[in-house]
Amino acid sequence: MVFGIRKKEETTVEATANSEFVPNKMATVIGHGTYINGTISVEGTLRVDGQIEGELRSTGDVIVGETGYIKGELRSTGDVIVGATGNVIANIAAKNVTVAGKVQGNIDASEQLDILSGGKVFGDISVANLIVGQGGILQGKCEMKDSAIDECEMKDSAIDEIENW
Repeated sequence: MVFGIRKKEETTVEATANSEFVPNKMATVIGHGTYINGTISVEGTLRVDGQIEGELRSTGDVIVGETGYIKGELRSTGDVIVGATGNVIANIAAKNVTVAGKVQGNIDASEQLDILSGGKVFGDISVANLIVGQGGILQGKCEMKDSAIDECEMKDSAIDEIENW
């Protein structure tokens, strides 16, 4: 019996000095059905589809997925995204926070808080910028950070100068 022999085609990938390796952005995943109790420190991005009770610290983004649940304390140097059916019962401190699901706890967003149309936030917030979509819920006190207040005061001052001119 004779088998045909196929020539192996060679593929060449040329790398230049400007080429950069881009790692997968999803560094750590806590899957559905996983329960963690305690303190967690993550370097890079974290996706939570399981349950975490305790303190969570991340140097990247934190994504709370469909079945994700976090109870305790959540701190990230990146962004926090709470998906449509995600549930967070924790104080959150992050650069940007986007809520499509439910958050019960205080939020400190150094840049911006987005509460999407189905998002619910029950707690006090401290933000530089706030966006609440139609149907979004915010129940709590709102404090605008100094940079946002300074901008408003500068605009008010400019308007006063124009009106008095």
